[in-house]
Amino acid sequence: MRHLFLILTFVFRDFSKARVVFSLVIFSLAIASTSILATNSILAGFQEMLSKGVKGWIGDILIIPTEEKPSIEHANDIVSDIKTLQYVDAVSVRSSAEGTFKYKDKMSSPFSLIGIDTLAEAYTTGLPSTVIKGRFLDTTMDSESIILGLNFADSFIGGPYDGSSLAVGEKIQFIHNDGSVKEYTIKGIIDGKNFLANFSAMLQKEEAEKISLERRNSSILVKVSDESKIEEVKKTIAQRHPGVIVHNWIEESGYVEGIMQTVYFITSLISSLLIFSVFFIIAIVIFINISQKKRQIGIMKSMGATTSFIVSIYVLESILYFIFSFLFGLLLFSIIHTYSNAHSVALLIGDFHTILDWGKNILYFFILLLSAFLGGLIPAYFASKQKIIDTIRSA
Repeated sequence: MRHLFLILTFVFRDFSKARVVFSLVIFSLAIASTSILATNSILAGFQEMLSKGVKGWIGDILIIPTEEKPSIEHANDIVSDIKTLQYVDAVSVRSSAEGTFKYKDKMSSPFSLIGIDTLAEAYTTGLPSTVIKGRFLDTTMDSESIILGLNFADSFIGGPYDGSSLAVGEKIQFIHNDGSVKEYTIKGIIDGKNFLANFSAMLQKEEAEKISLERRNSSILVKVSDESKIEEVKKTIAQRHPGVIVHNWIEESGYVEGIMQTVYFITSLISSLLIFSVFFIIAIVIFINISQKKRQIGIMKSMGATTSFIVSIYVLESILYFIFSFLFGLLLFSIIHTYSNAHSVALLIGDFHTILDWGKNILYFFILLLSAFLGGLIPAYFASKQKIIDTIRSA
């Protein structure tokens, strides 16, 4: 303890003699720490935003028929079996019908109208909670009503993303491939924070099956209670029912993985560069400090100071530089994080805000601590190896 107290005395004496340098180093390292914490929280924020949008549309697991079949055979049996599996929270089945939409004189491109089970969707995807105008479909039969995705409703009026769209209460026609026409009343507009959801049109499942029985039970959606068990549940379903295709939410939405890989590469590159910058900043500061105190080091060695004692002074100095700066950086990041959560950025694919990932933050704390340790150790070690007389003469 006395040995440590003596080392701390030397360290804080150096800090007090160079307060301006101390402040500049702390501020520089704090910015680096803040940047690393921010990049990690941005990555976590993007991941949550993308996953929330996709899961809000297709759930955790999506089951579809093989390519040669328009619908899932024995869908009711598959659903009954899935409901018995551990970790399965809810299951929903969708049907669909193909055709085009017509509003006044404007026609849509060939389109898939989706029939949903309103009550099951509320538990499996949370789609009813995404309504921004009007109301969602009733749980009872609502055969004359339809729900439109935000971008699909916008495509019939004005230009894309101009804010003008079909209004709740207006009429829109669906023209099936067999030529039959059915008119629906727009009951609500949803913003699913997902490309597929926002370019979709939905009605009651039973109504879609009246239009086309061929695509009855075209998909099964599954919600899993434990996110870490999604892959396990997916494999179990695939093994029990080899006649269908089973995808998790990432596999079904390839763009999510592409975006996440890009964001991960950018944030990892920034974090790596900042880690090296912490090392070099501390190494340079310690090297300059040693260069200015060569005579003092020589005198200390002549008085019997060991190599480990001298190295310990500068290593501890570098560690304290880092700890003070990291705490300051954590304070700056807390301000950024608080502001981000209070002012989420609304994007087409979700509402973005930073997310605290304490696991990664703790990991990077120790990585930065190691970087600071090496930044102080290397110059201090080489300085302590010099001969006493050479150290004094070169001072």
